[in-house]
Amino acid sequence: MKIRSKLSFQFIVITVGIYGLSMLFVYNQFKNHLEAEMFSNLESRARMTAEMILIHEDELKPTPEQKPSESIQINDIGNTSIYDHSLTRVYSLISSAPSTPMPALKAIKQAGESRFVLNPYKAYGYVYTTRKNNDYVVVAEDKPDYTKLVQLRNILLISTLITLLIVAFGGWFFAGQSLRPVSRIIHEVTHILPNDLSNRLKIDDNKDELSQLIITFNSLLDRIENAFKTEKSFISNVSHELKNPIAAIHTQIQYAANKERSTLEYKQILTSLQEDVNSMSTTIEKLLQLARVHSNIVPIQLSSTRLDELVYQAREAVIHANPAYKINIEMINLPIDEEGLIILANEPLLKLAIMNLMENACKFSNDLTATAHLDFSSSSAIKLEVQNYGKTIPIEEWDKIFHPFHRSHGHSYIKGSGIGLSLVKSIVELHQLDIQLSSDVIHGTRFSLVFHSETNEDHSENSVSVQSNMNRSVLFPLIIALFLGFLFSSCNKSKEMINPEHFTNEVISKWYHEYMLLNRFTDGYRPPVSARTLAYIGLGGWEALAIKNDQAISLQNHFGDLKLPIYSTSSYDLSASLNALYYSLSTLFYPNADMLTKGDFKKMYESTLAIRLKSSDTSIAMASDRYGRSLANAIFQFASLDSIGHLGYLYNFDHTYKLMDKPGYWKPTGLDQMPALLPHWGNAKLFIPSTKSIFTKLPIPYSESQSSNFFAQAWEIYTISKSLSPEKKWIAEFWSDDFHGVTYCAASRWISISLQAI
Repeated sequence: MKIRSKLSFQFIVITVGIYGLSMLFVYNQFKNHLEAEMFSNLESRARMTAEMILIHEDELKPTPEQKPSESIQINDIGNTSIYDHSLTRVYSLISSAPSTPMPALKAIKQAGESRFVLNPYKAYGYVYTTRKNNDYVVVAEDKPDYTKLVQLRNILLISTLITLLIVAFGGWFFAGQSLRPVSRIIHEVTHILPNDLSNRLKIDDNKDELSQLIITFNSLLDRIENAFKTEKSFISNVSHELKNPIAAIHTQIQYAANKERSTLEYKQILTSLQEDVNSMSTTIEKLLQLARVHSNIVPIQLSSTRLDELVYQAREAVIHANPAYKINIEMINLPIDEEGLIILANEPLLKLAIMNLMENACKFSNDLTATAHLDFSSSSAIKLEVQNYGKTIPIEEWDKIFHPFHRSHGHSYIKGSGIGLSLVKSIVELHQLDIQLSSDVIHGTRFSLVFHSETNEDHSENSVSVQSNMNRSVLFPLIIALFLGFLFSSCNKSKEMINPEHFTNEVISKWYHEYMLLNRFTDGYRPPVSARTLAYIGLGGWEALAIKNDQAISLQNHFGDLKLPIYSTSSYDLSASLNALYYSLSTLFYPNADMLTKGDFKKMYESTLAIRLKSSDTSIAMASDRYGRSLANAIFQFASLDSIGHLGYLYNFDHTYKLMDKPGYWKPTGLDQMPALLPHWGNAKLFIPSTKSIFTKLPIPYSESQSSNFFAQAWEIYTISKSLSPEKKWIAEFWSDDFHGVTYCAASRWISISLQAI
C-alpha cells in the first residue's frame, strides 16, 4: 500500500471513528432523555389519578379481570391502576388491561417507589397514603414513543455517510498535498547519477521535517561526493606512487641485463633498486595503516596512558628506522605527581600519529632535527607540540596538507607519499581531538595537540584484558633452551663457540630482540601462538648448538618425527649457523610480517654473515650458513605436523564454536564481547615428548558456595581489584598480554627478562 493510500485510510478511520463515537453519544443521550421524560409523565399521571380517585376510597371495590377489548388499548392512552393494601386491584383506567405482576407490586410496596419495565411498556409505581392512613399502590404504564429517536438515528446515519465521503476526499487530497515534496524529492533523486554527484535537492522555505530531511540528504551527498573524489584521488595517487618506482625498477633491471657490468655498477644498481623497493614498502605500509584506521567502525578502545612514555617510544621508533634523524624532547612544568602525565587514549594509534608527526618534522627540517614540546602548565590539559625549522607552509595549504597524497609545492623535491598527515588527522579525530598548525619563519612549523589529563580515571576501566591459558609444556623447554644456548655459547672454551667479541652471544641477543618485536606487532600472534612459535625457534637454536657440542645433547631421539639434516664438515661456525637459522625461521613462522620488518631482517642477516665471512674461514661460514637454513626447514617441517597449531595465527577466533552453558565454563563478558580465543588449542601437539613424569595439581573445583576455596580466591581478587593504587593498576596493565602492538605475551616477557639478566 502506498503512503498516500495508507495515510488517507488512517485519516478516514480516525476521523469517522471519532465522529461515530460522538454520534453514538448523542443518540444515547437523546434516548435517555426520552425515557426520563416518559417516566416523569407517568409519575405525574399516577399522582394525579391517585389524588382524584382515592378521595372516594370507600366506594372502591375489587375489579375483576376482563377480556381484552378492541375499542381502547394501553397503546392508545396508557393505563393507571390502583391496588389496596392486599394488592388487589380496585381501580383501572382500562378495565381489560392485565394486572401488574405481583413481584413488581411487592417491590413497589417495599421500596415506596419504583420504575420498571413491563414489555413492551414502561411503568411507574409508588405507595399513596390516604387521609385515613390507608396505603394504596398506584401504577401508571404506557408504551414509549420512539418516533423521534428513530428520526434522529436516521439523520445521524445519513450525516455519518456524508461525513465519510467528505473525509475520504479530504484525506486523499491533504495526503497528496503533504507528500508532494516527497514526490519531488524522489524525482530529483532519480536524476542524481554516480558520474555527476554535484546536483543537490532543492531546499524549501518551510522549516519542517521534510526540509530537515532534504538538508540531511544533501549533507550525505556532500560526504558521498567527497568520498568519490577521495577514492578517485586515491586510485590516481596510488597508481602514481607505485607506478613510478616500478618503472624505475624495470628500467634498472633492463639496464643491468643489457650487458656485463662491473661489481661496483651492479652494487649501485642493487642499491638503487633497494631504495625504490623501500619507498614502495613505506607507501604500502602507510596505505594499510590508513585503511585500518578508516575501516574500524567499532569505537576505539581507550585506556590510561602516560603521554611522556608514549612520546619517548615514538622517538625511539622513528630514530631506529631513520638513524640520521634527531629528535629533542623538552618538558615544560613537569608535574611532581605521576598522575599528571596520564591521558585517556588508544596507545598504538596515538603512538603511530606522534611517530608520523616526528618523521615529517625531521624530513622537512633543514638539519633533519625536530623538537617535541610537552607542556604541563595547565592543571587540566597537556599540550604536545612537534616543531621543526624548514620551509614554511603557506597558509592557503594548511587545510590541504591533511588530505591524502597532498604534497606542498615547496616540498615536492623531498621523497614522501603524502599519507602521513592524513593518517595523523584520522587518528586525532578518532580521539575527538583537534590538531592545530602554525608555520612562520620565526617559530618554524608547529603541529599542536591538546590532551585532557585523566588524574582520577580508573586505569583499567576502558582497557580490555583477555586472560589466556598458556600451555606450560610449550614454554618451559623454550626457557631452558634459551638459557642453555646462552650458557654454552658464552662459557664453552672451544674456539668455534666463542670469540673475544662474544659474537655468538650478540647474534642470539639481536635475533631474539627482533623476535620480541615480531610477536608484539604481527597480527594473529596471540599468547598461545607466540609461545608455540618461540618454542620451535628455541628447539632450532638448541639443535644448532648441539651439532658440535658434547654438552648439549640433541633432542632428535625424543621426537620421532623430527628429521634433522646431517652436517659433514669437520669445523663449524655456530654464529653463522644461528644467523641463518633465525633468519630462515623468521620468514617461515612469520609470513604475514610487514615488508619493512622483513627488509630489516634481511639486512641484519646479510650484515651478520658478511662479518663472519671476513673474520673466519669463508668455506666453513658458508657451510654453517647452509646448515642453519636446512635446520630451519627441518624444524618448520616438524612444526607443520601439528594441524591445530601450525596455522593458529590465521585462526585466532572460531565464531562457530559452541559454548558450554554450564556453571564453571567460560563465557564472554563485557560490552565488547569477543568469541572464544583458540578454543581447540588443547588438541595442539604437545612439545614435551613424555608427560608421565610430570605431576601437577588439579585446579580448585568451581563452586558458587561462599564457604568454598574457589569463592574465597575469586572474592580476594575482586576485593583487591577495587582498591588498587594507580601504581598497581599501571603494573597490571604493564603485565597484560592482550594489548596488540603495546605489550608482550607471557613467553616473550620471560625471554625479554632472560635477555636482560644474561
